[in-house]
Amino acid sequence: IARYDRVFDGYVRGDDYLTRDSFTRHTRTLAQIRGQDPDSVSIRAFDEELGNVWNQLAAVADSDHDGRVSRDEWRAAGYGITASLDDAMAAGAEWPFEDWIGLLYRVIDADGDGHITKQEYTDWLEALGLAASTDIDGAFAGFDTNADGNLSMAEFSDVYHQYWTDF
Repeated sequence: IARYDRVFDGYVRGDDYLTRDSFTRHTRTLAQIRGQDPDSVSIRAFDEELGNVWNQLAAVADSDHDGRVSRDEWRAAGYGITASLDDAMAAGAEWPFEDWIGLLYRVIDADGDGHITKQEYTDWLEALGLAASTDIDGAFAGFDTNADGNLSMAEFSDVYHQYWTDF
């Protein structure tokens, strides 16, 4: 449950509910940290994709249909998603988040060199408001399984897969 709460807290930033605006705030904060124009193509594309994520999330999680997702709704959705993924993977289905992971990877990889550096990872956590409460060196080292100082797409995908499936 802590991992769900951590992501919820990162996006709501002190609010009680997750909304579409929570995602827009995240993209704008990331742009600001990087000194990027919040209306740049990459930031707009990411915000648009987050809008799609919000629409899908709201359809699953917003059980009272008030246009926002409470912590309890978020947790229930997280458990449901994890259970569905476990069932799908056991049945041999393909991992459904590859497109999302690819987009997220490209956004975090600020310089577009095909690798996520520790600074790029730190900027991402800062944009979510999670950097101060994260052992960045330890987390990054754990994710960087080949110890080359960068996260490859495969390493990043493994992290995302573990978030949703390893309990």
